[in-house]
Amino acid sequence: MRKSEVVILLSIYNGAKFLDKQLESLFKQKTNCNITIYYRDDGSTDESINIINLWKDRLSMKECTSSRKCNLGPALSFWELLTTAPEADFYAFCDQDDIWYENKIDKAVKTIRNKKGPILYCSDCEVINEKDVVIKETYQNKRPVITLESQLVCGSMQGCSMLFNNELKKIIVRYKSTQIPMHDIVIMYIALINGKVIYDKEPLFGYRMHSNNVVAKD
Repeated sequence: MRKSEVVILLSIYNGAKFLDKQLESLFKQKTNCNITIYYRDDGSTDESINIINLWKDRLSMKECTSSRKCNLGPALSFWELLTTAPEADFYAFCDQDDIWYENKIDKAVKTIRNKKGPILYCSDCEVINEKDVVIKETYQNKRPVITLESQLVCGSMQGCSMLFNNELKKIIVRYKSTQIPMHDIVIMYIALINGKVIYDKEPLFGYRMHSNNVVAKD
């Protein structure tokens, strides 16, 4: 069987404090998939790029070289990554400060690999603090109701929990926008309208809560 190609979309902005641990967790993924990390720096002034360069002999990494070099903010930076990403079977968003558990990619891919049509997979996570200690065993207090109506009221799925197939990606990139609320909200809407969303209650990564979170949840 041909190995599935997975592109991990990593947006970086002054992430040196936790980036090394995140890259280590990507390196430790236990999967038969071929993984490429497609990254974009959104104007870091710290050691983030130096950390990236230190991992290039252990991880397959490719820099986003689009013409949009300015600071775009997280939503448009991830959107730029997705719309310029190399061709693959599956795509996954990656925050710079989380820790992925070793089965995150493998379980997500196996769940949707043989399903037809545009598919978005999302999982739960544990919440960790700045010292990697689990402070909450589940991000979702209860199993979320994932419908277009519920997500319009309050989006509940984080981008870092998502993996989706190329069929969905081809639909997503048709949408041309210079302003979006957050990339994960838009992609959830597109998946619900055009395909199927699968939710996994198993926590597959540690979502880090700290003082510089862009989006946080109580």
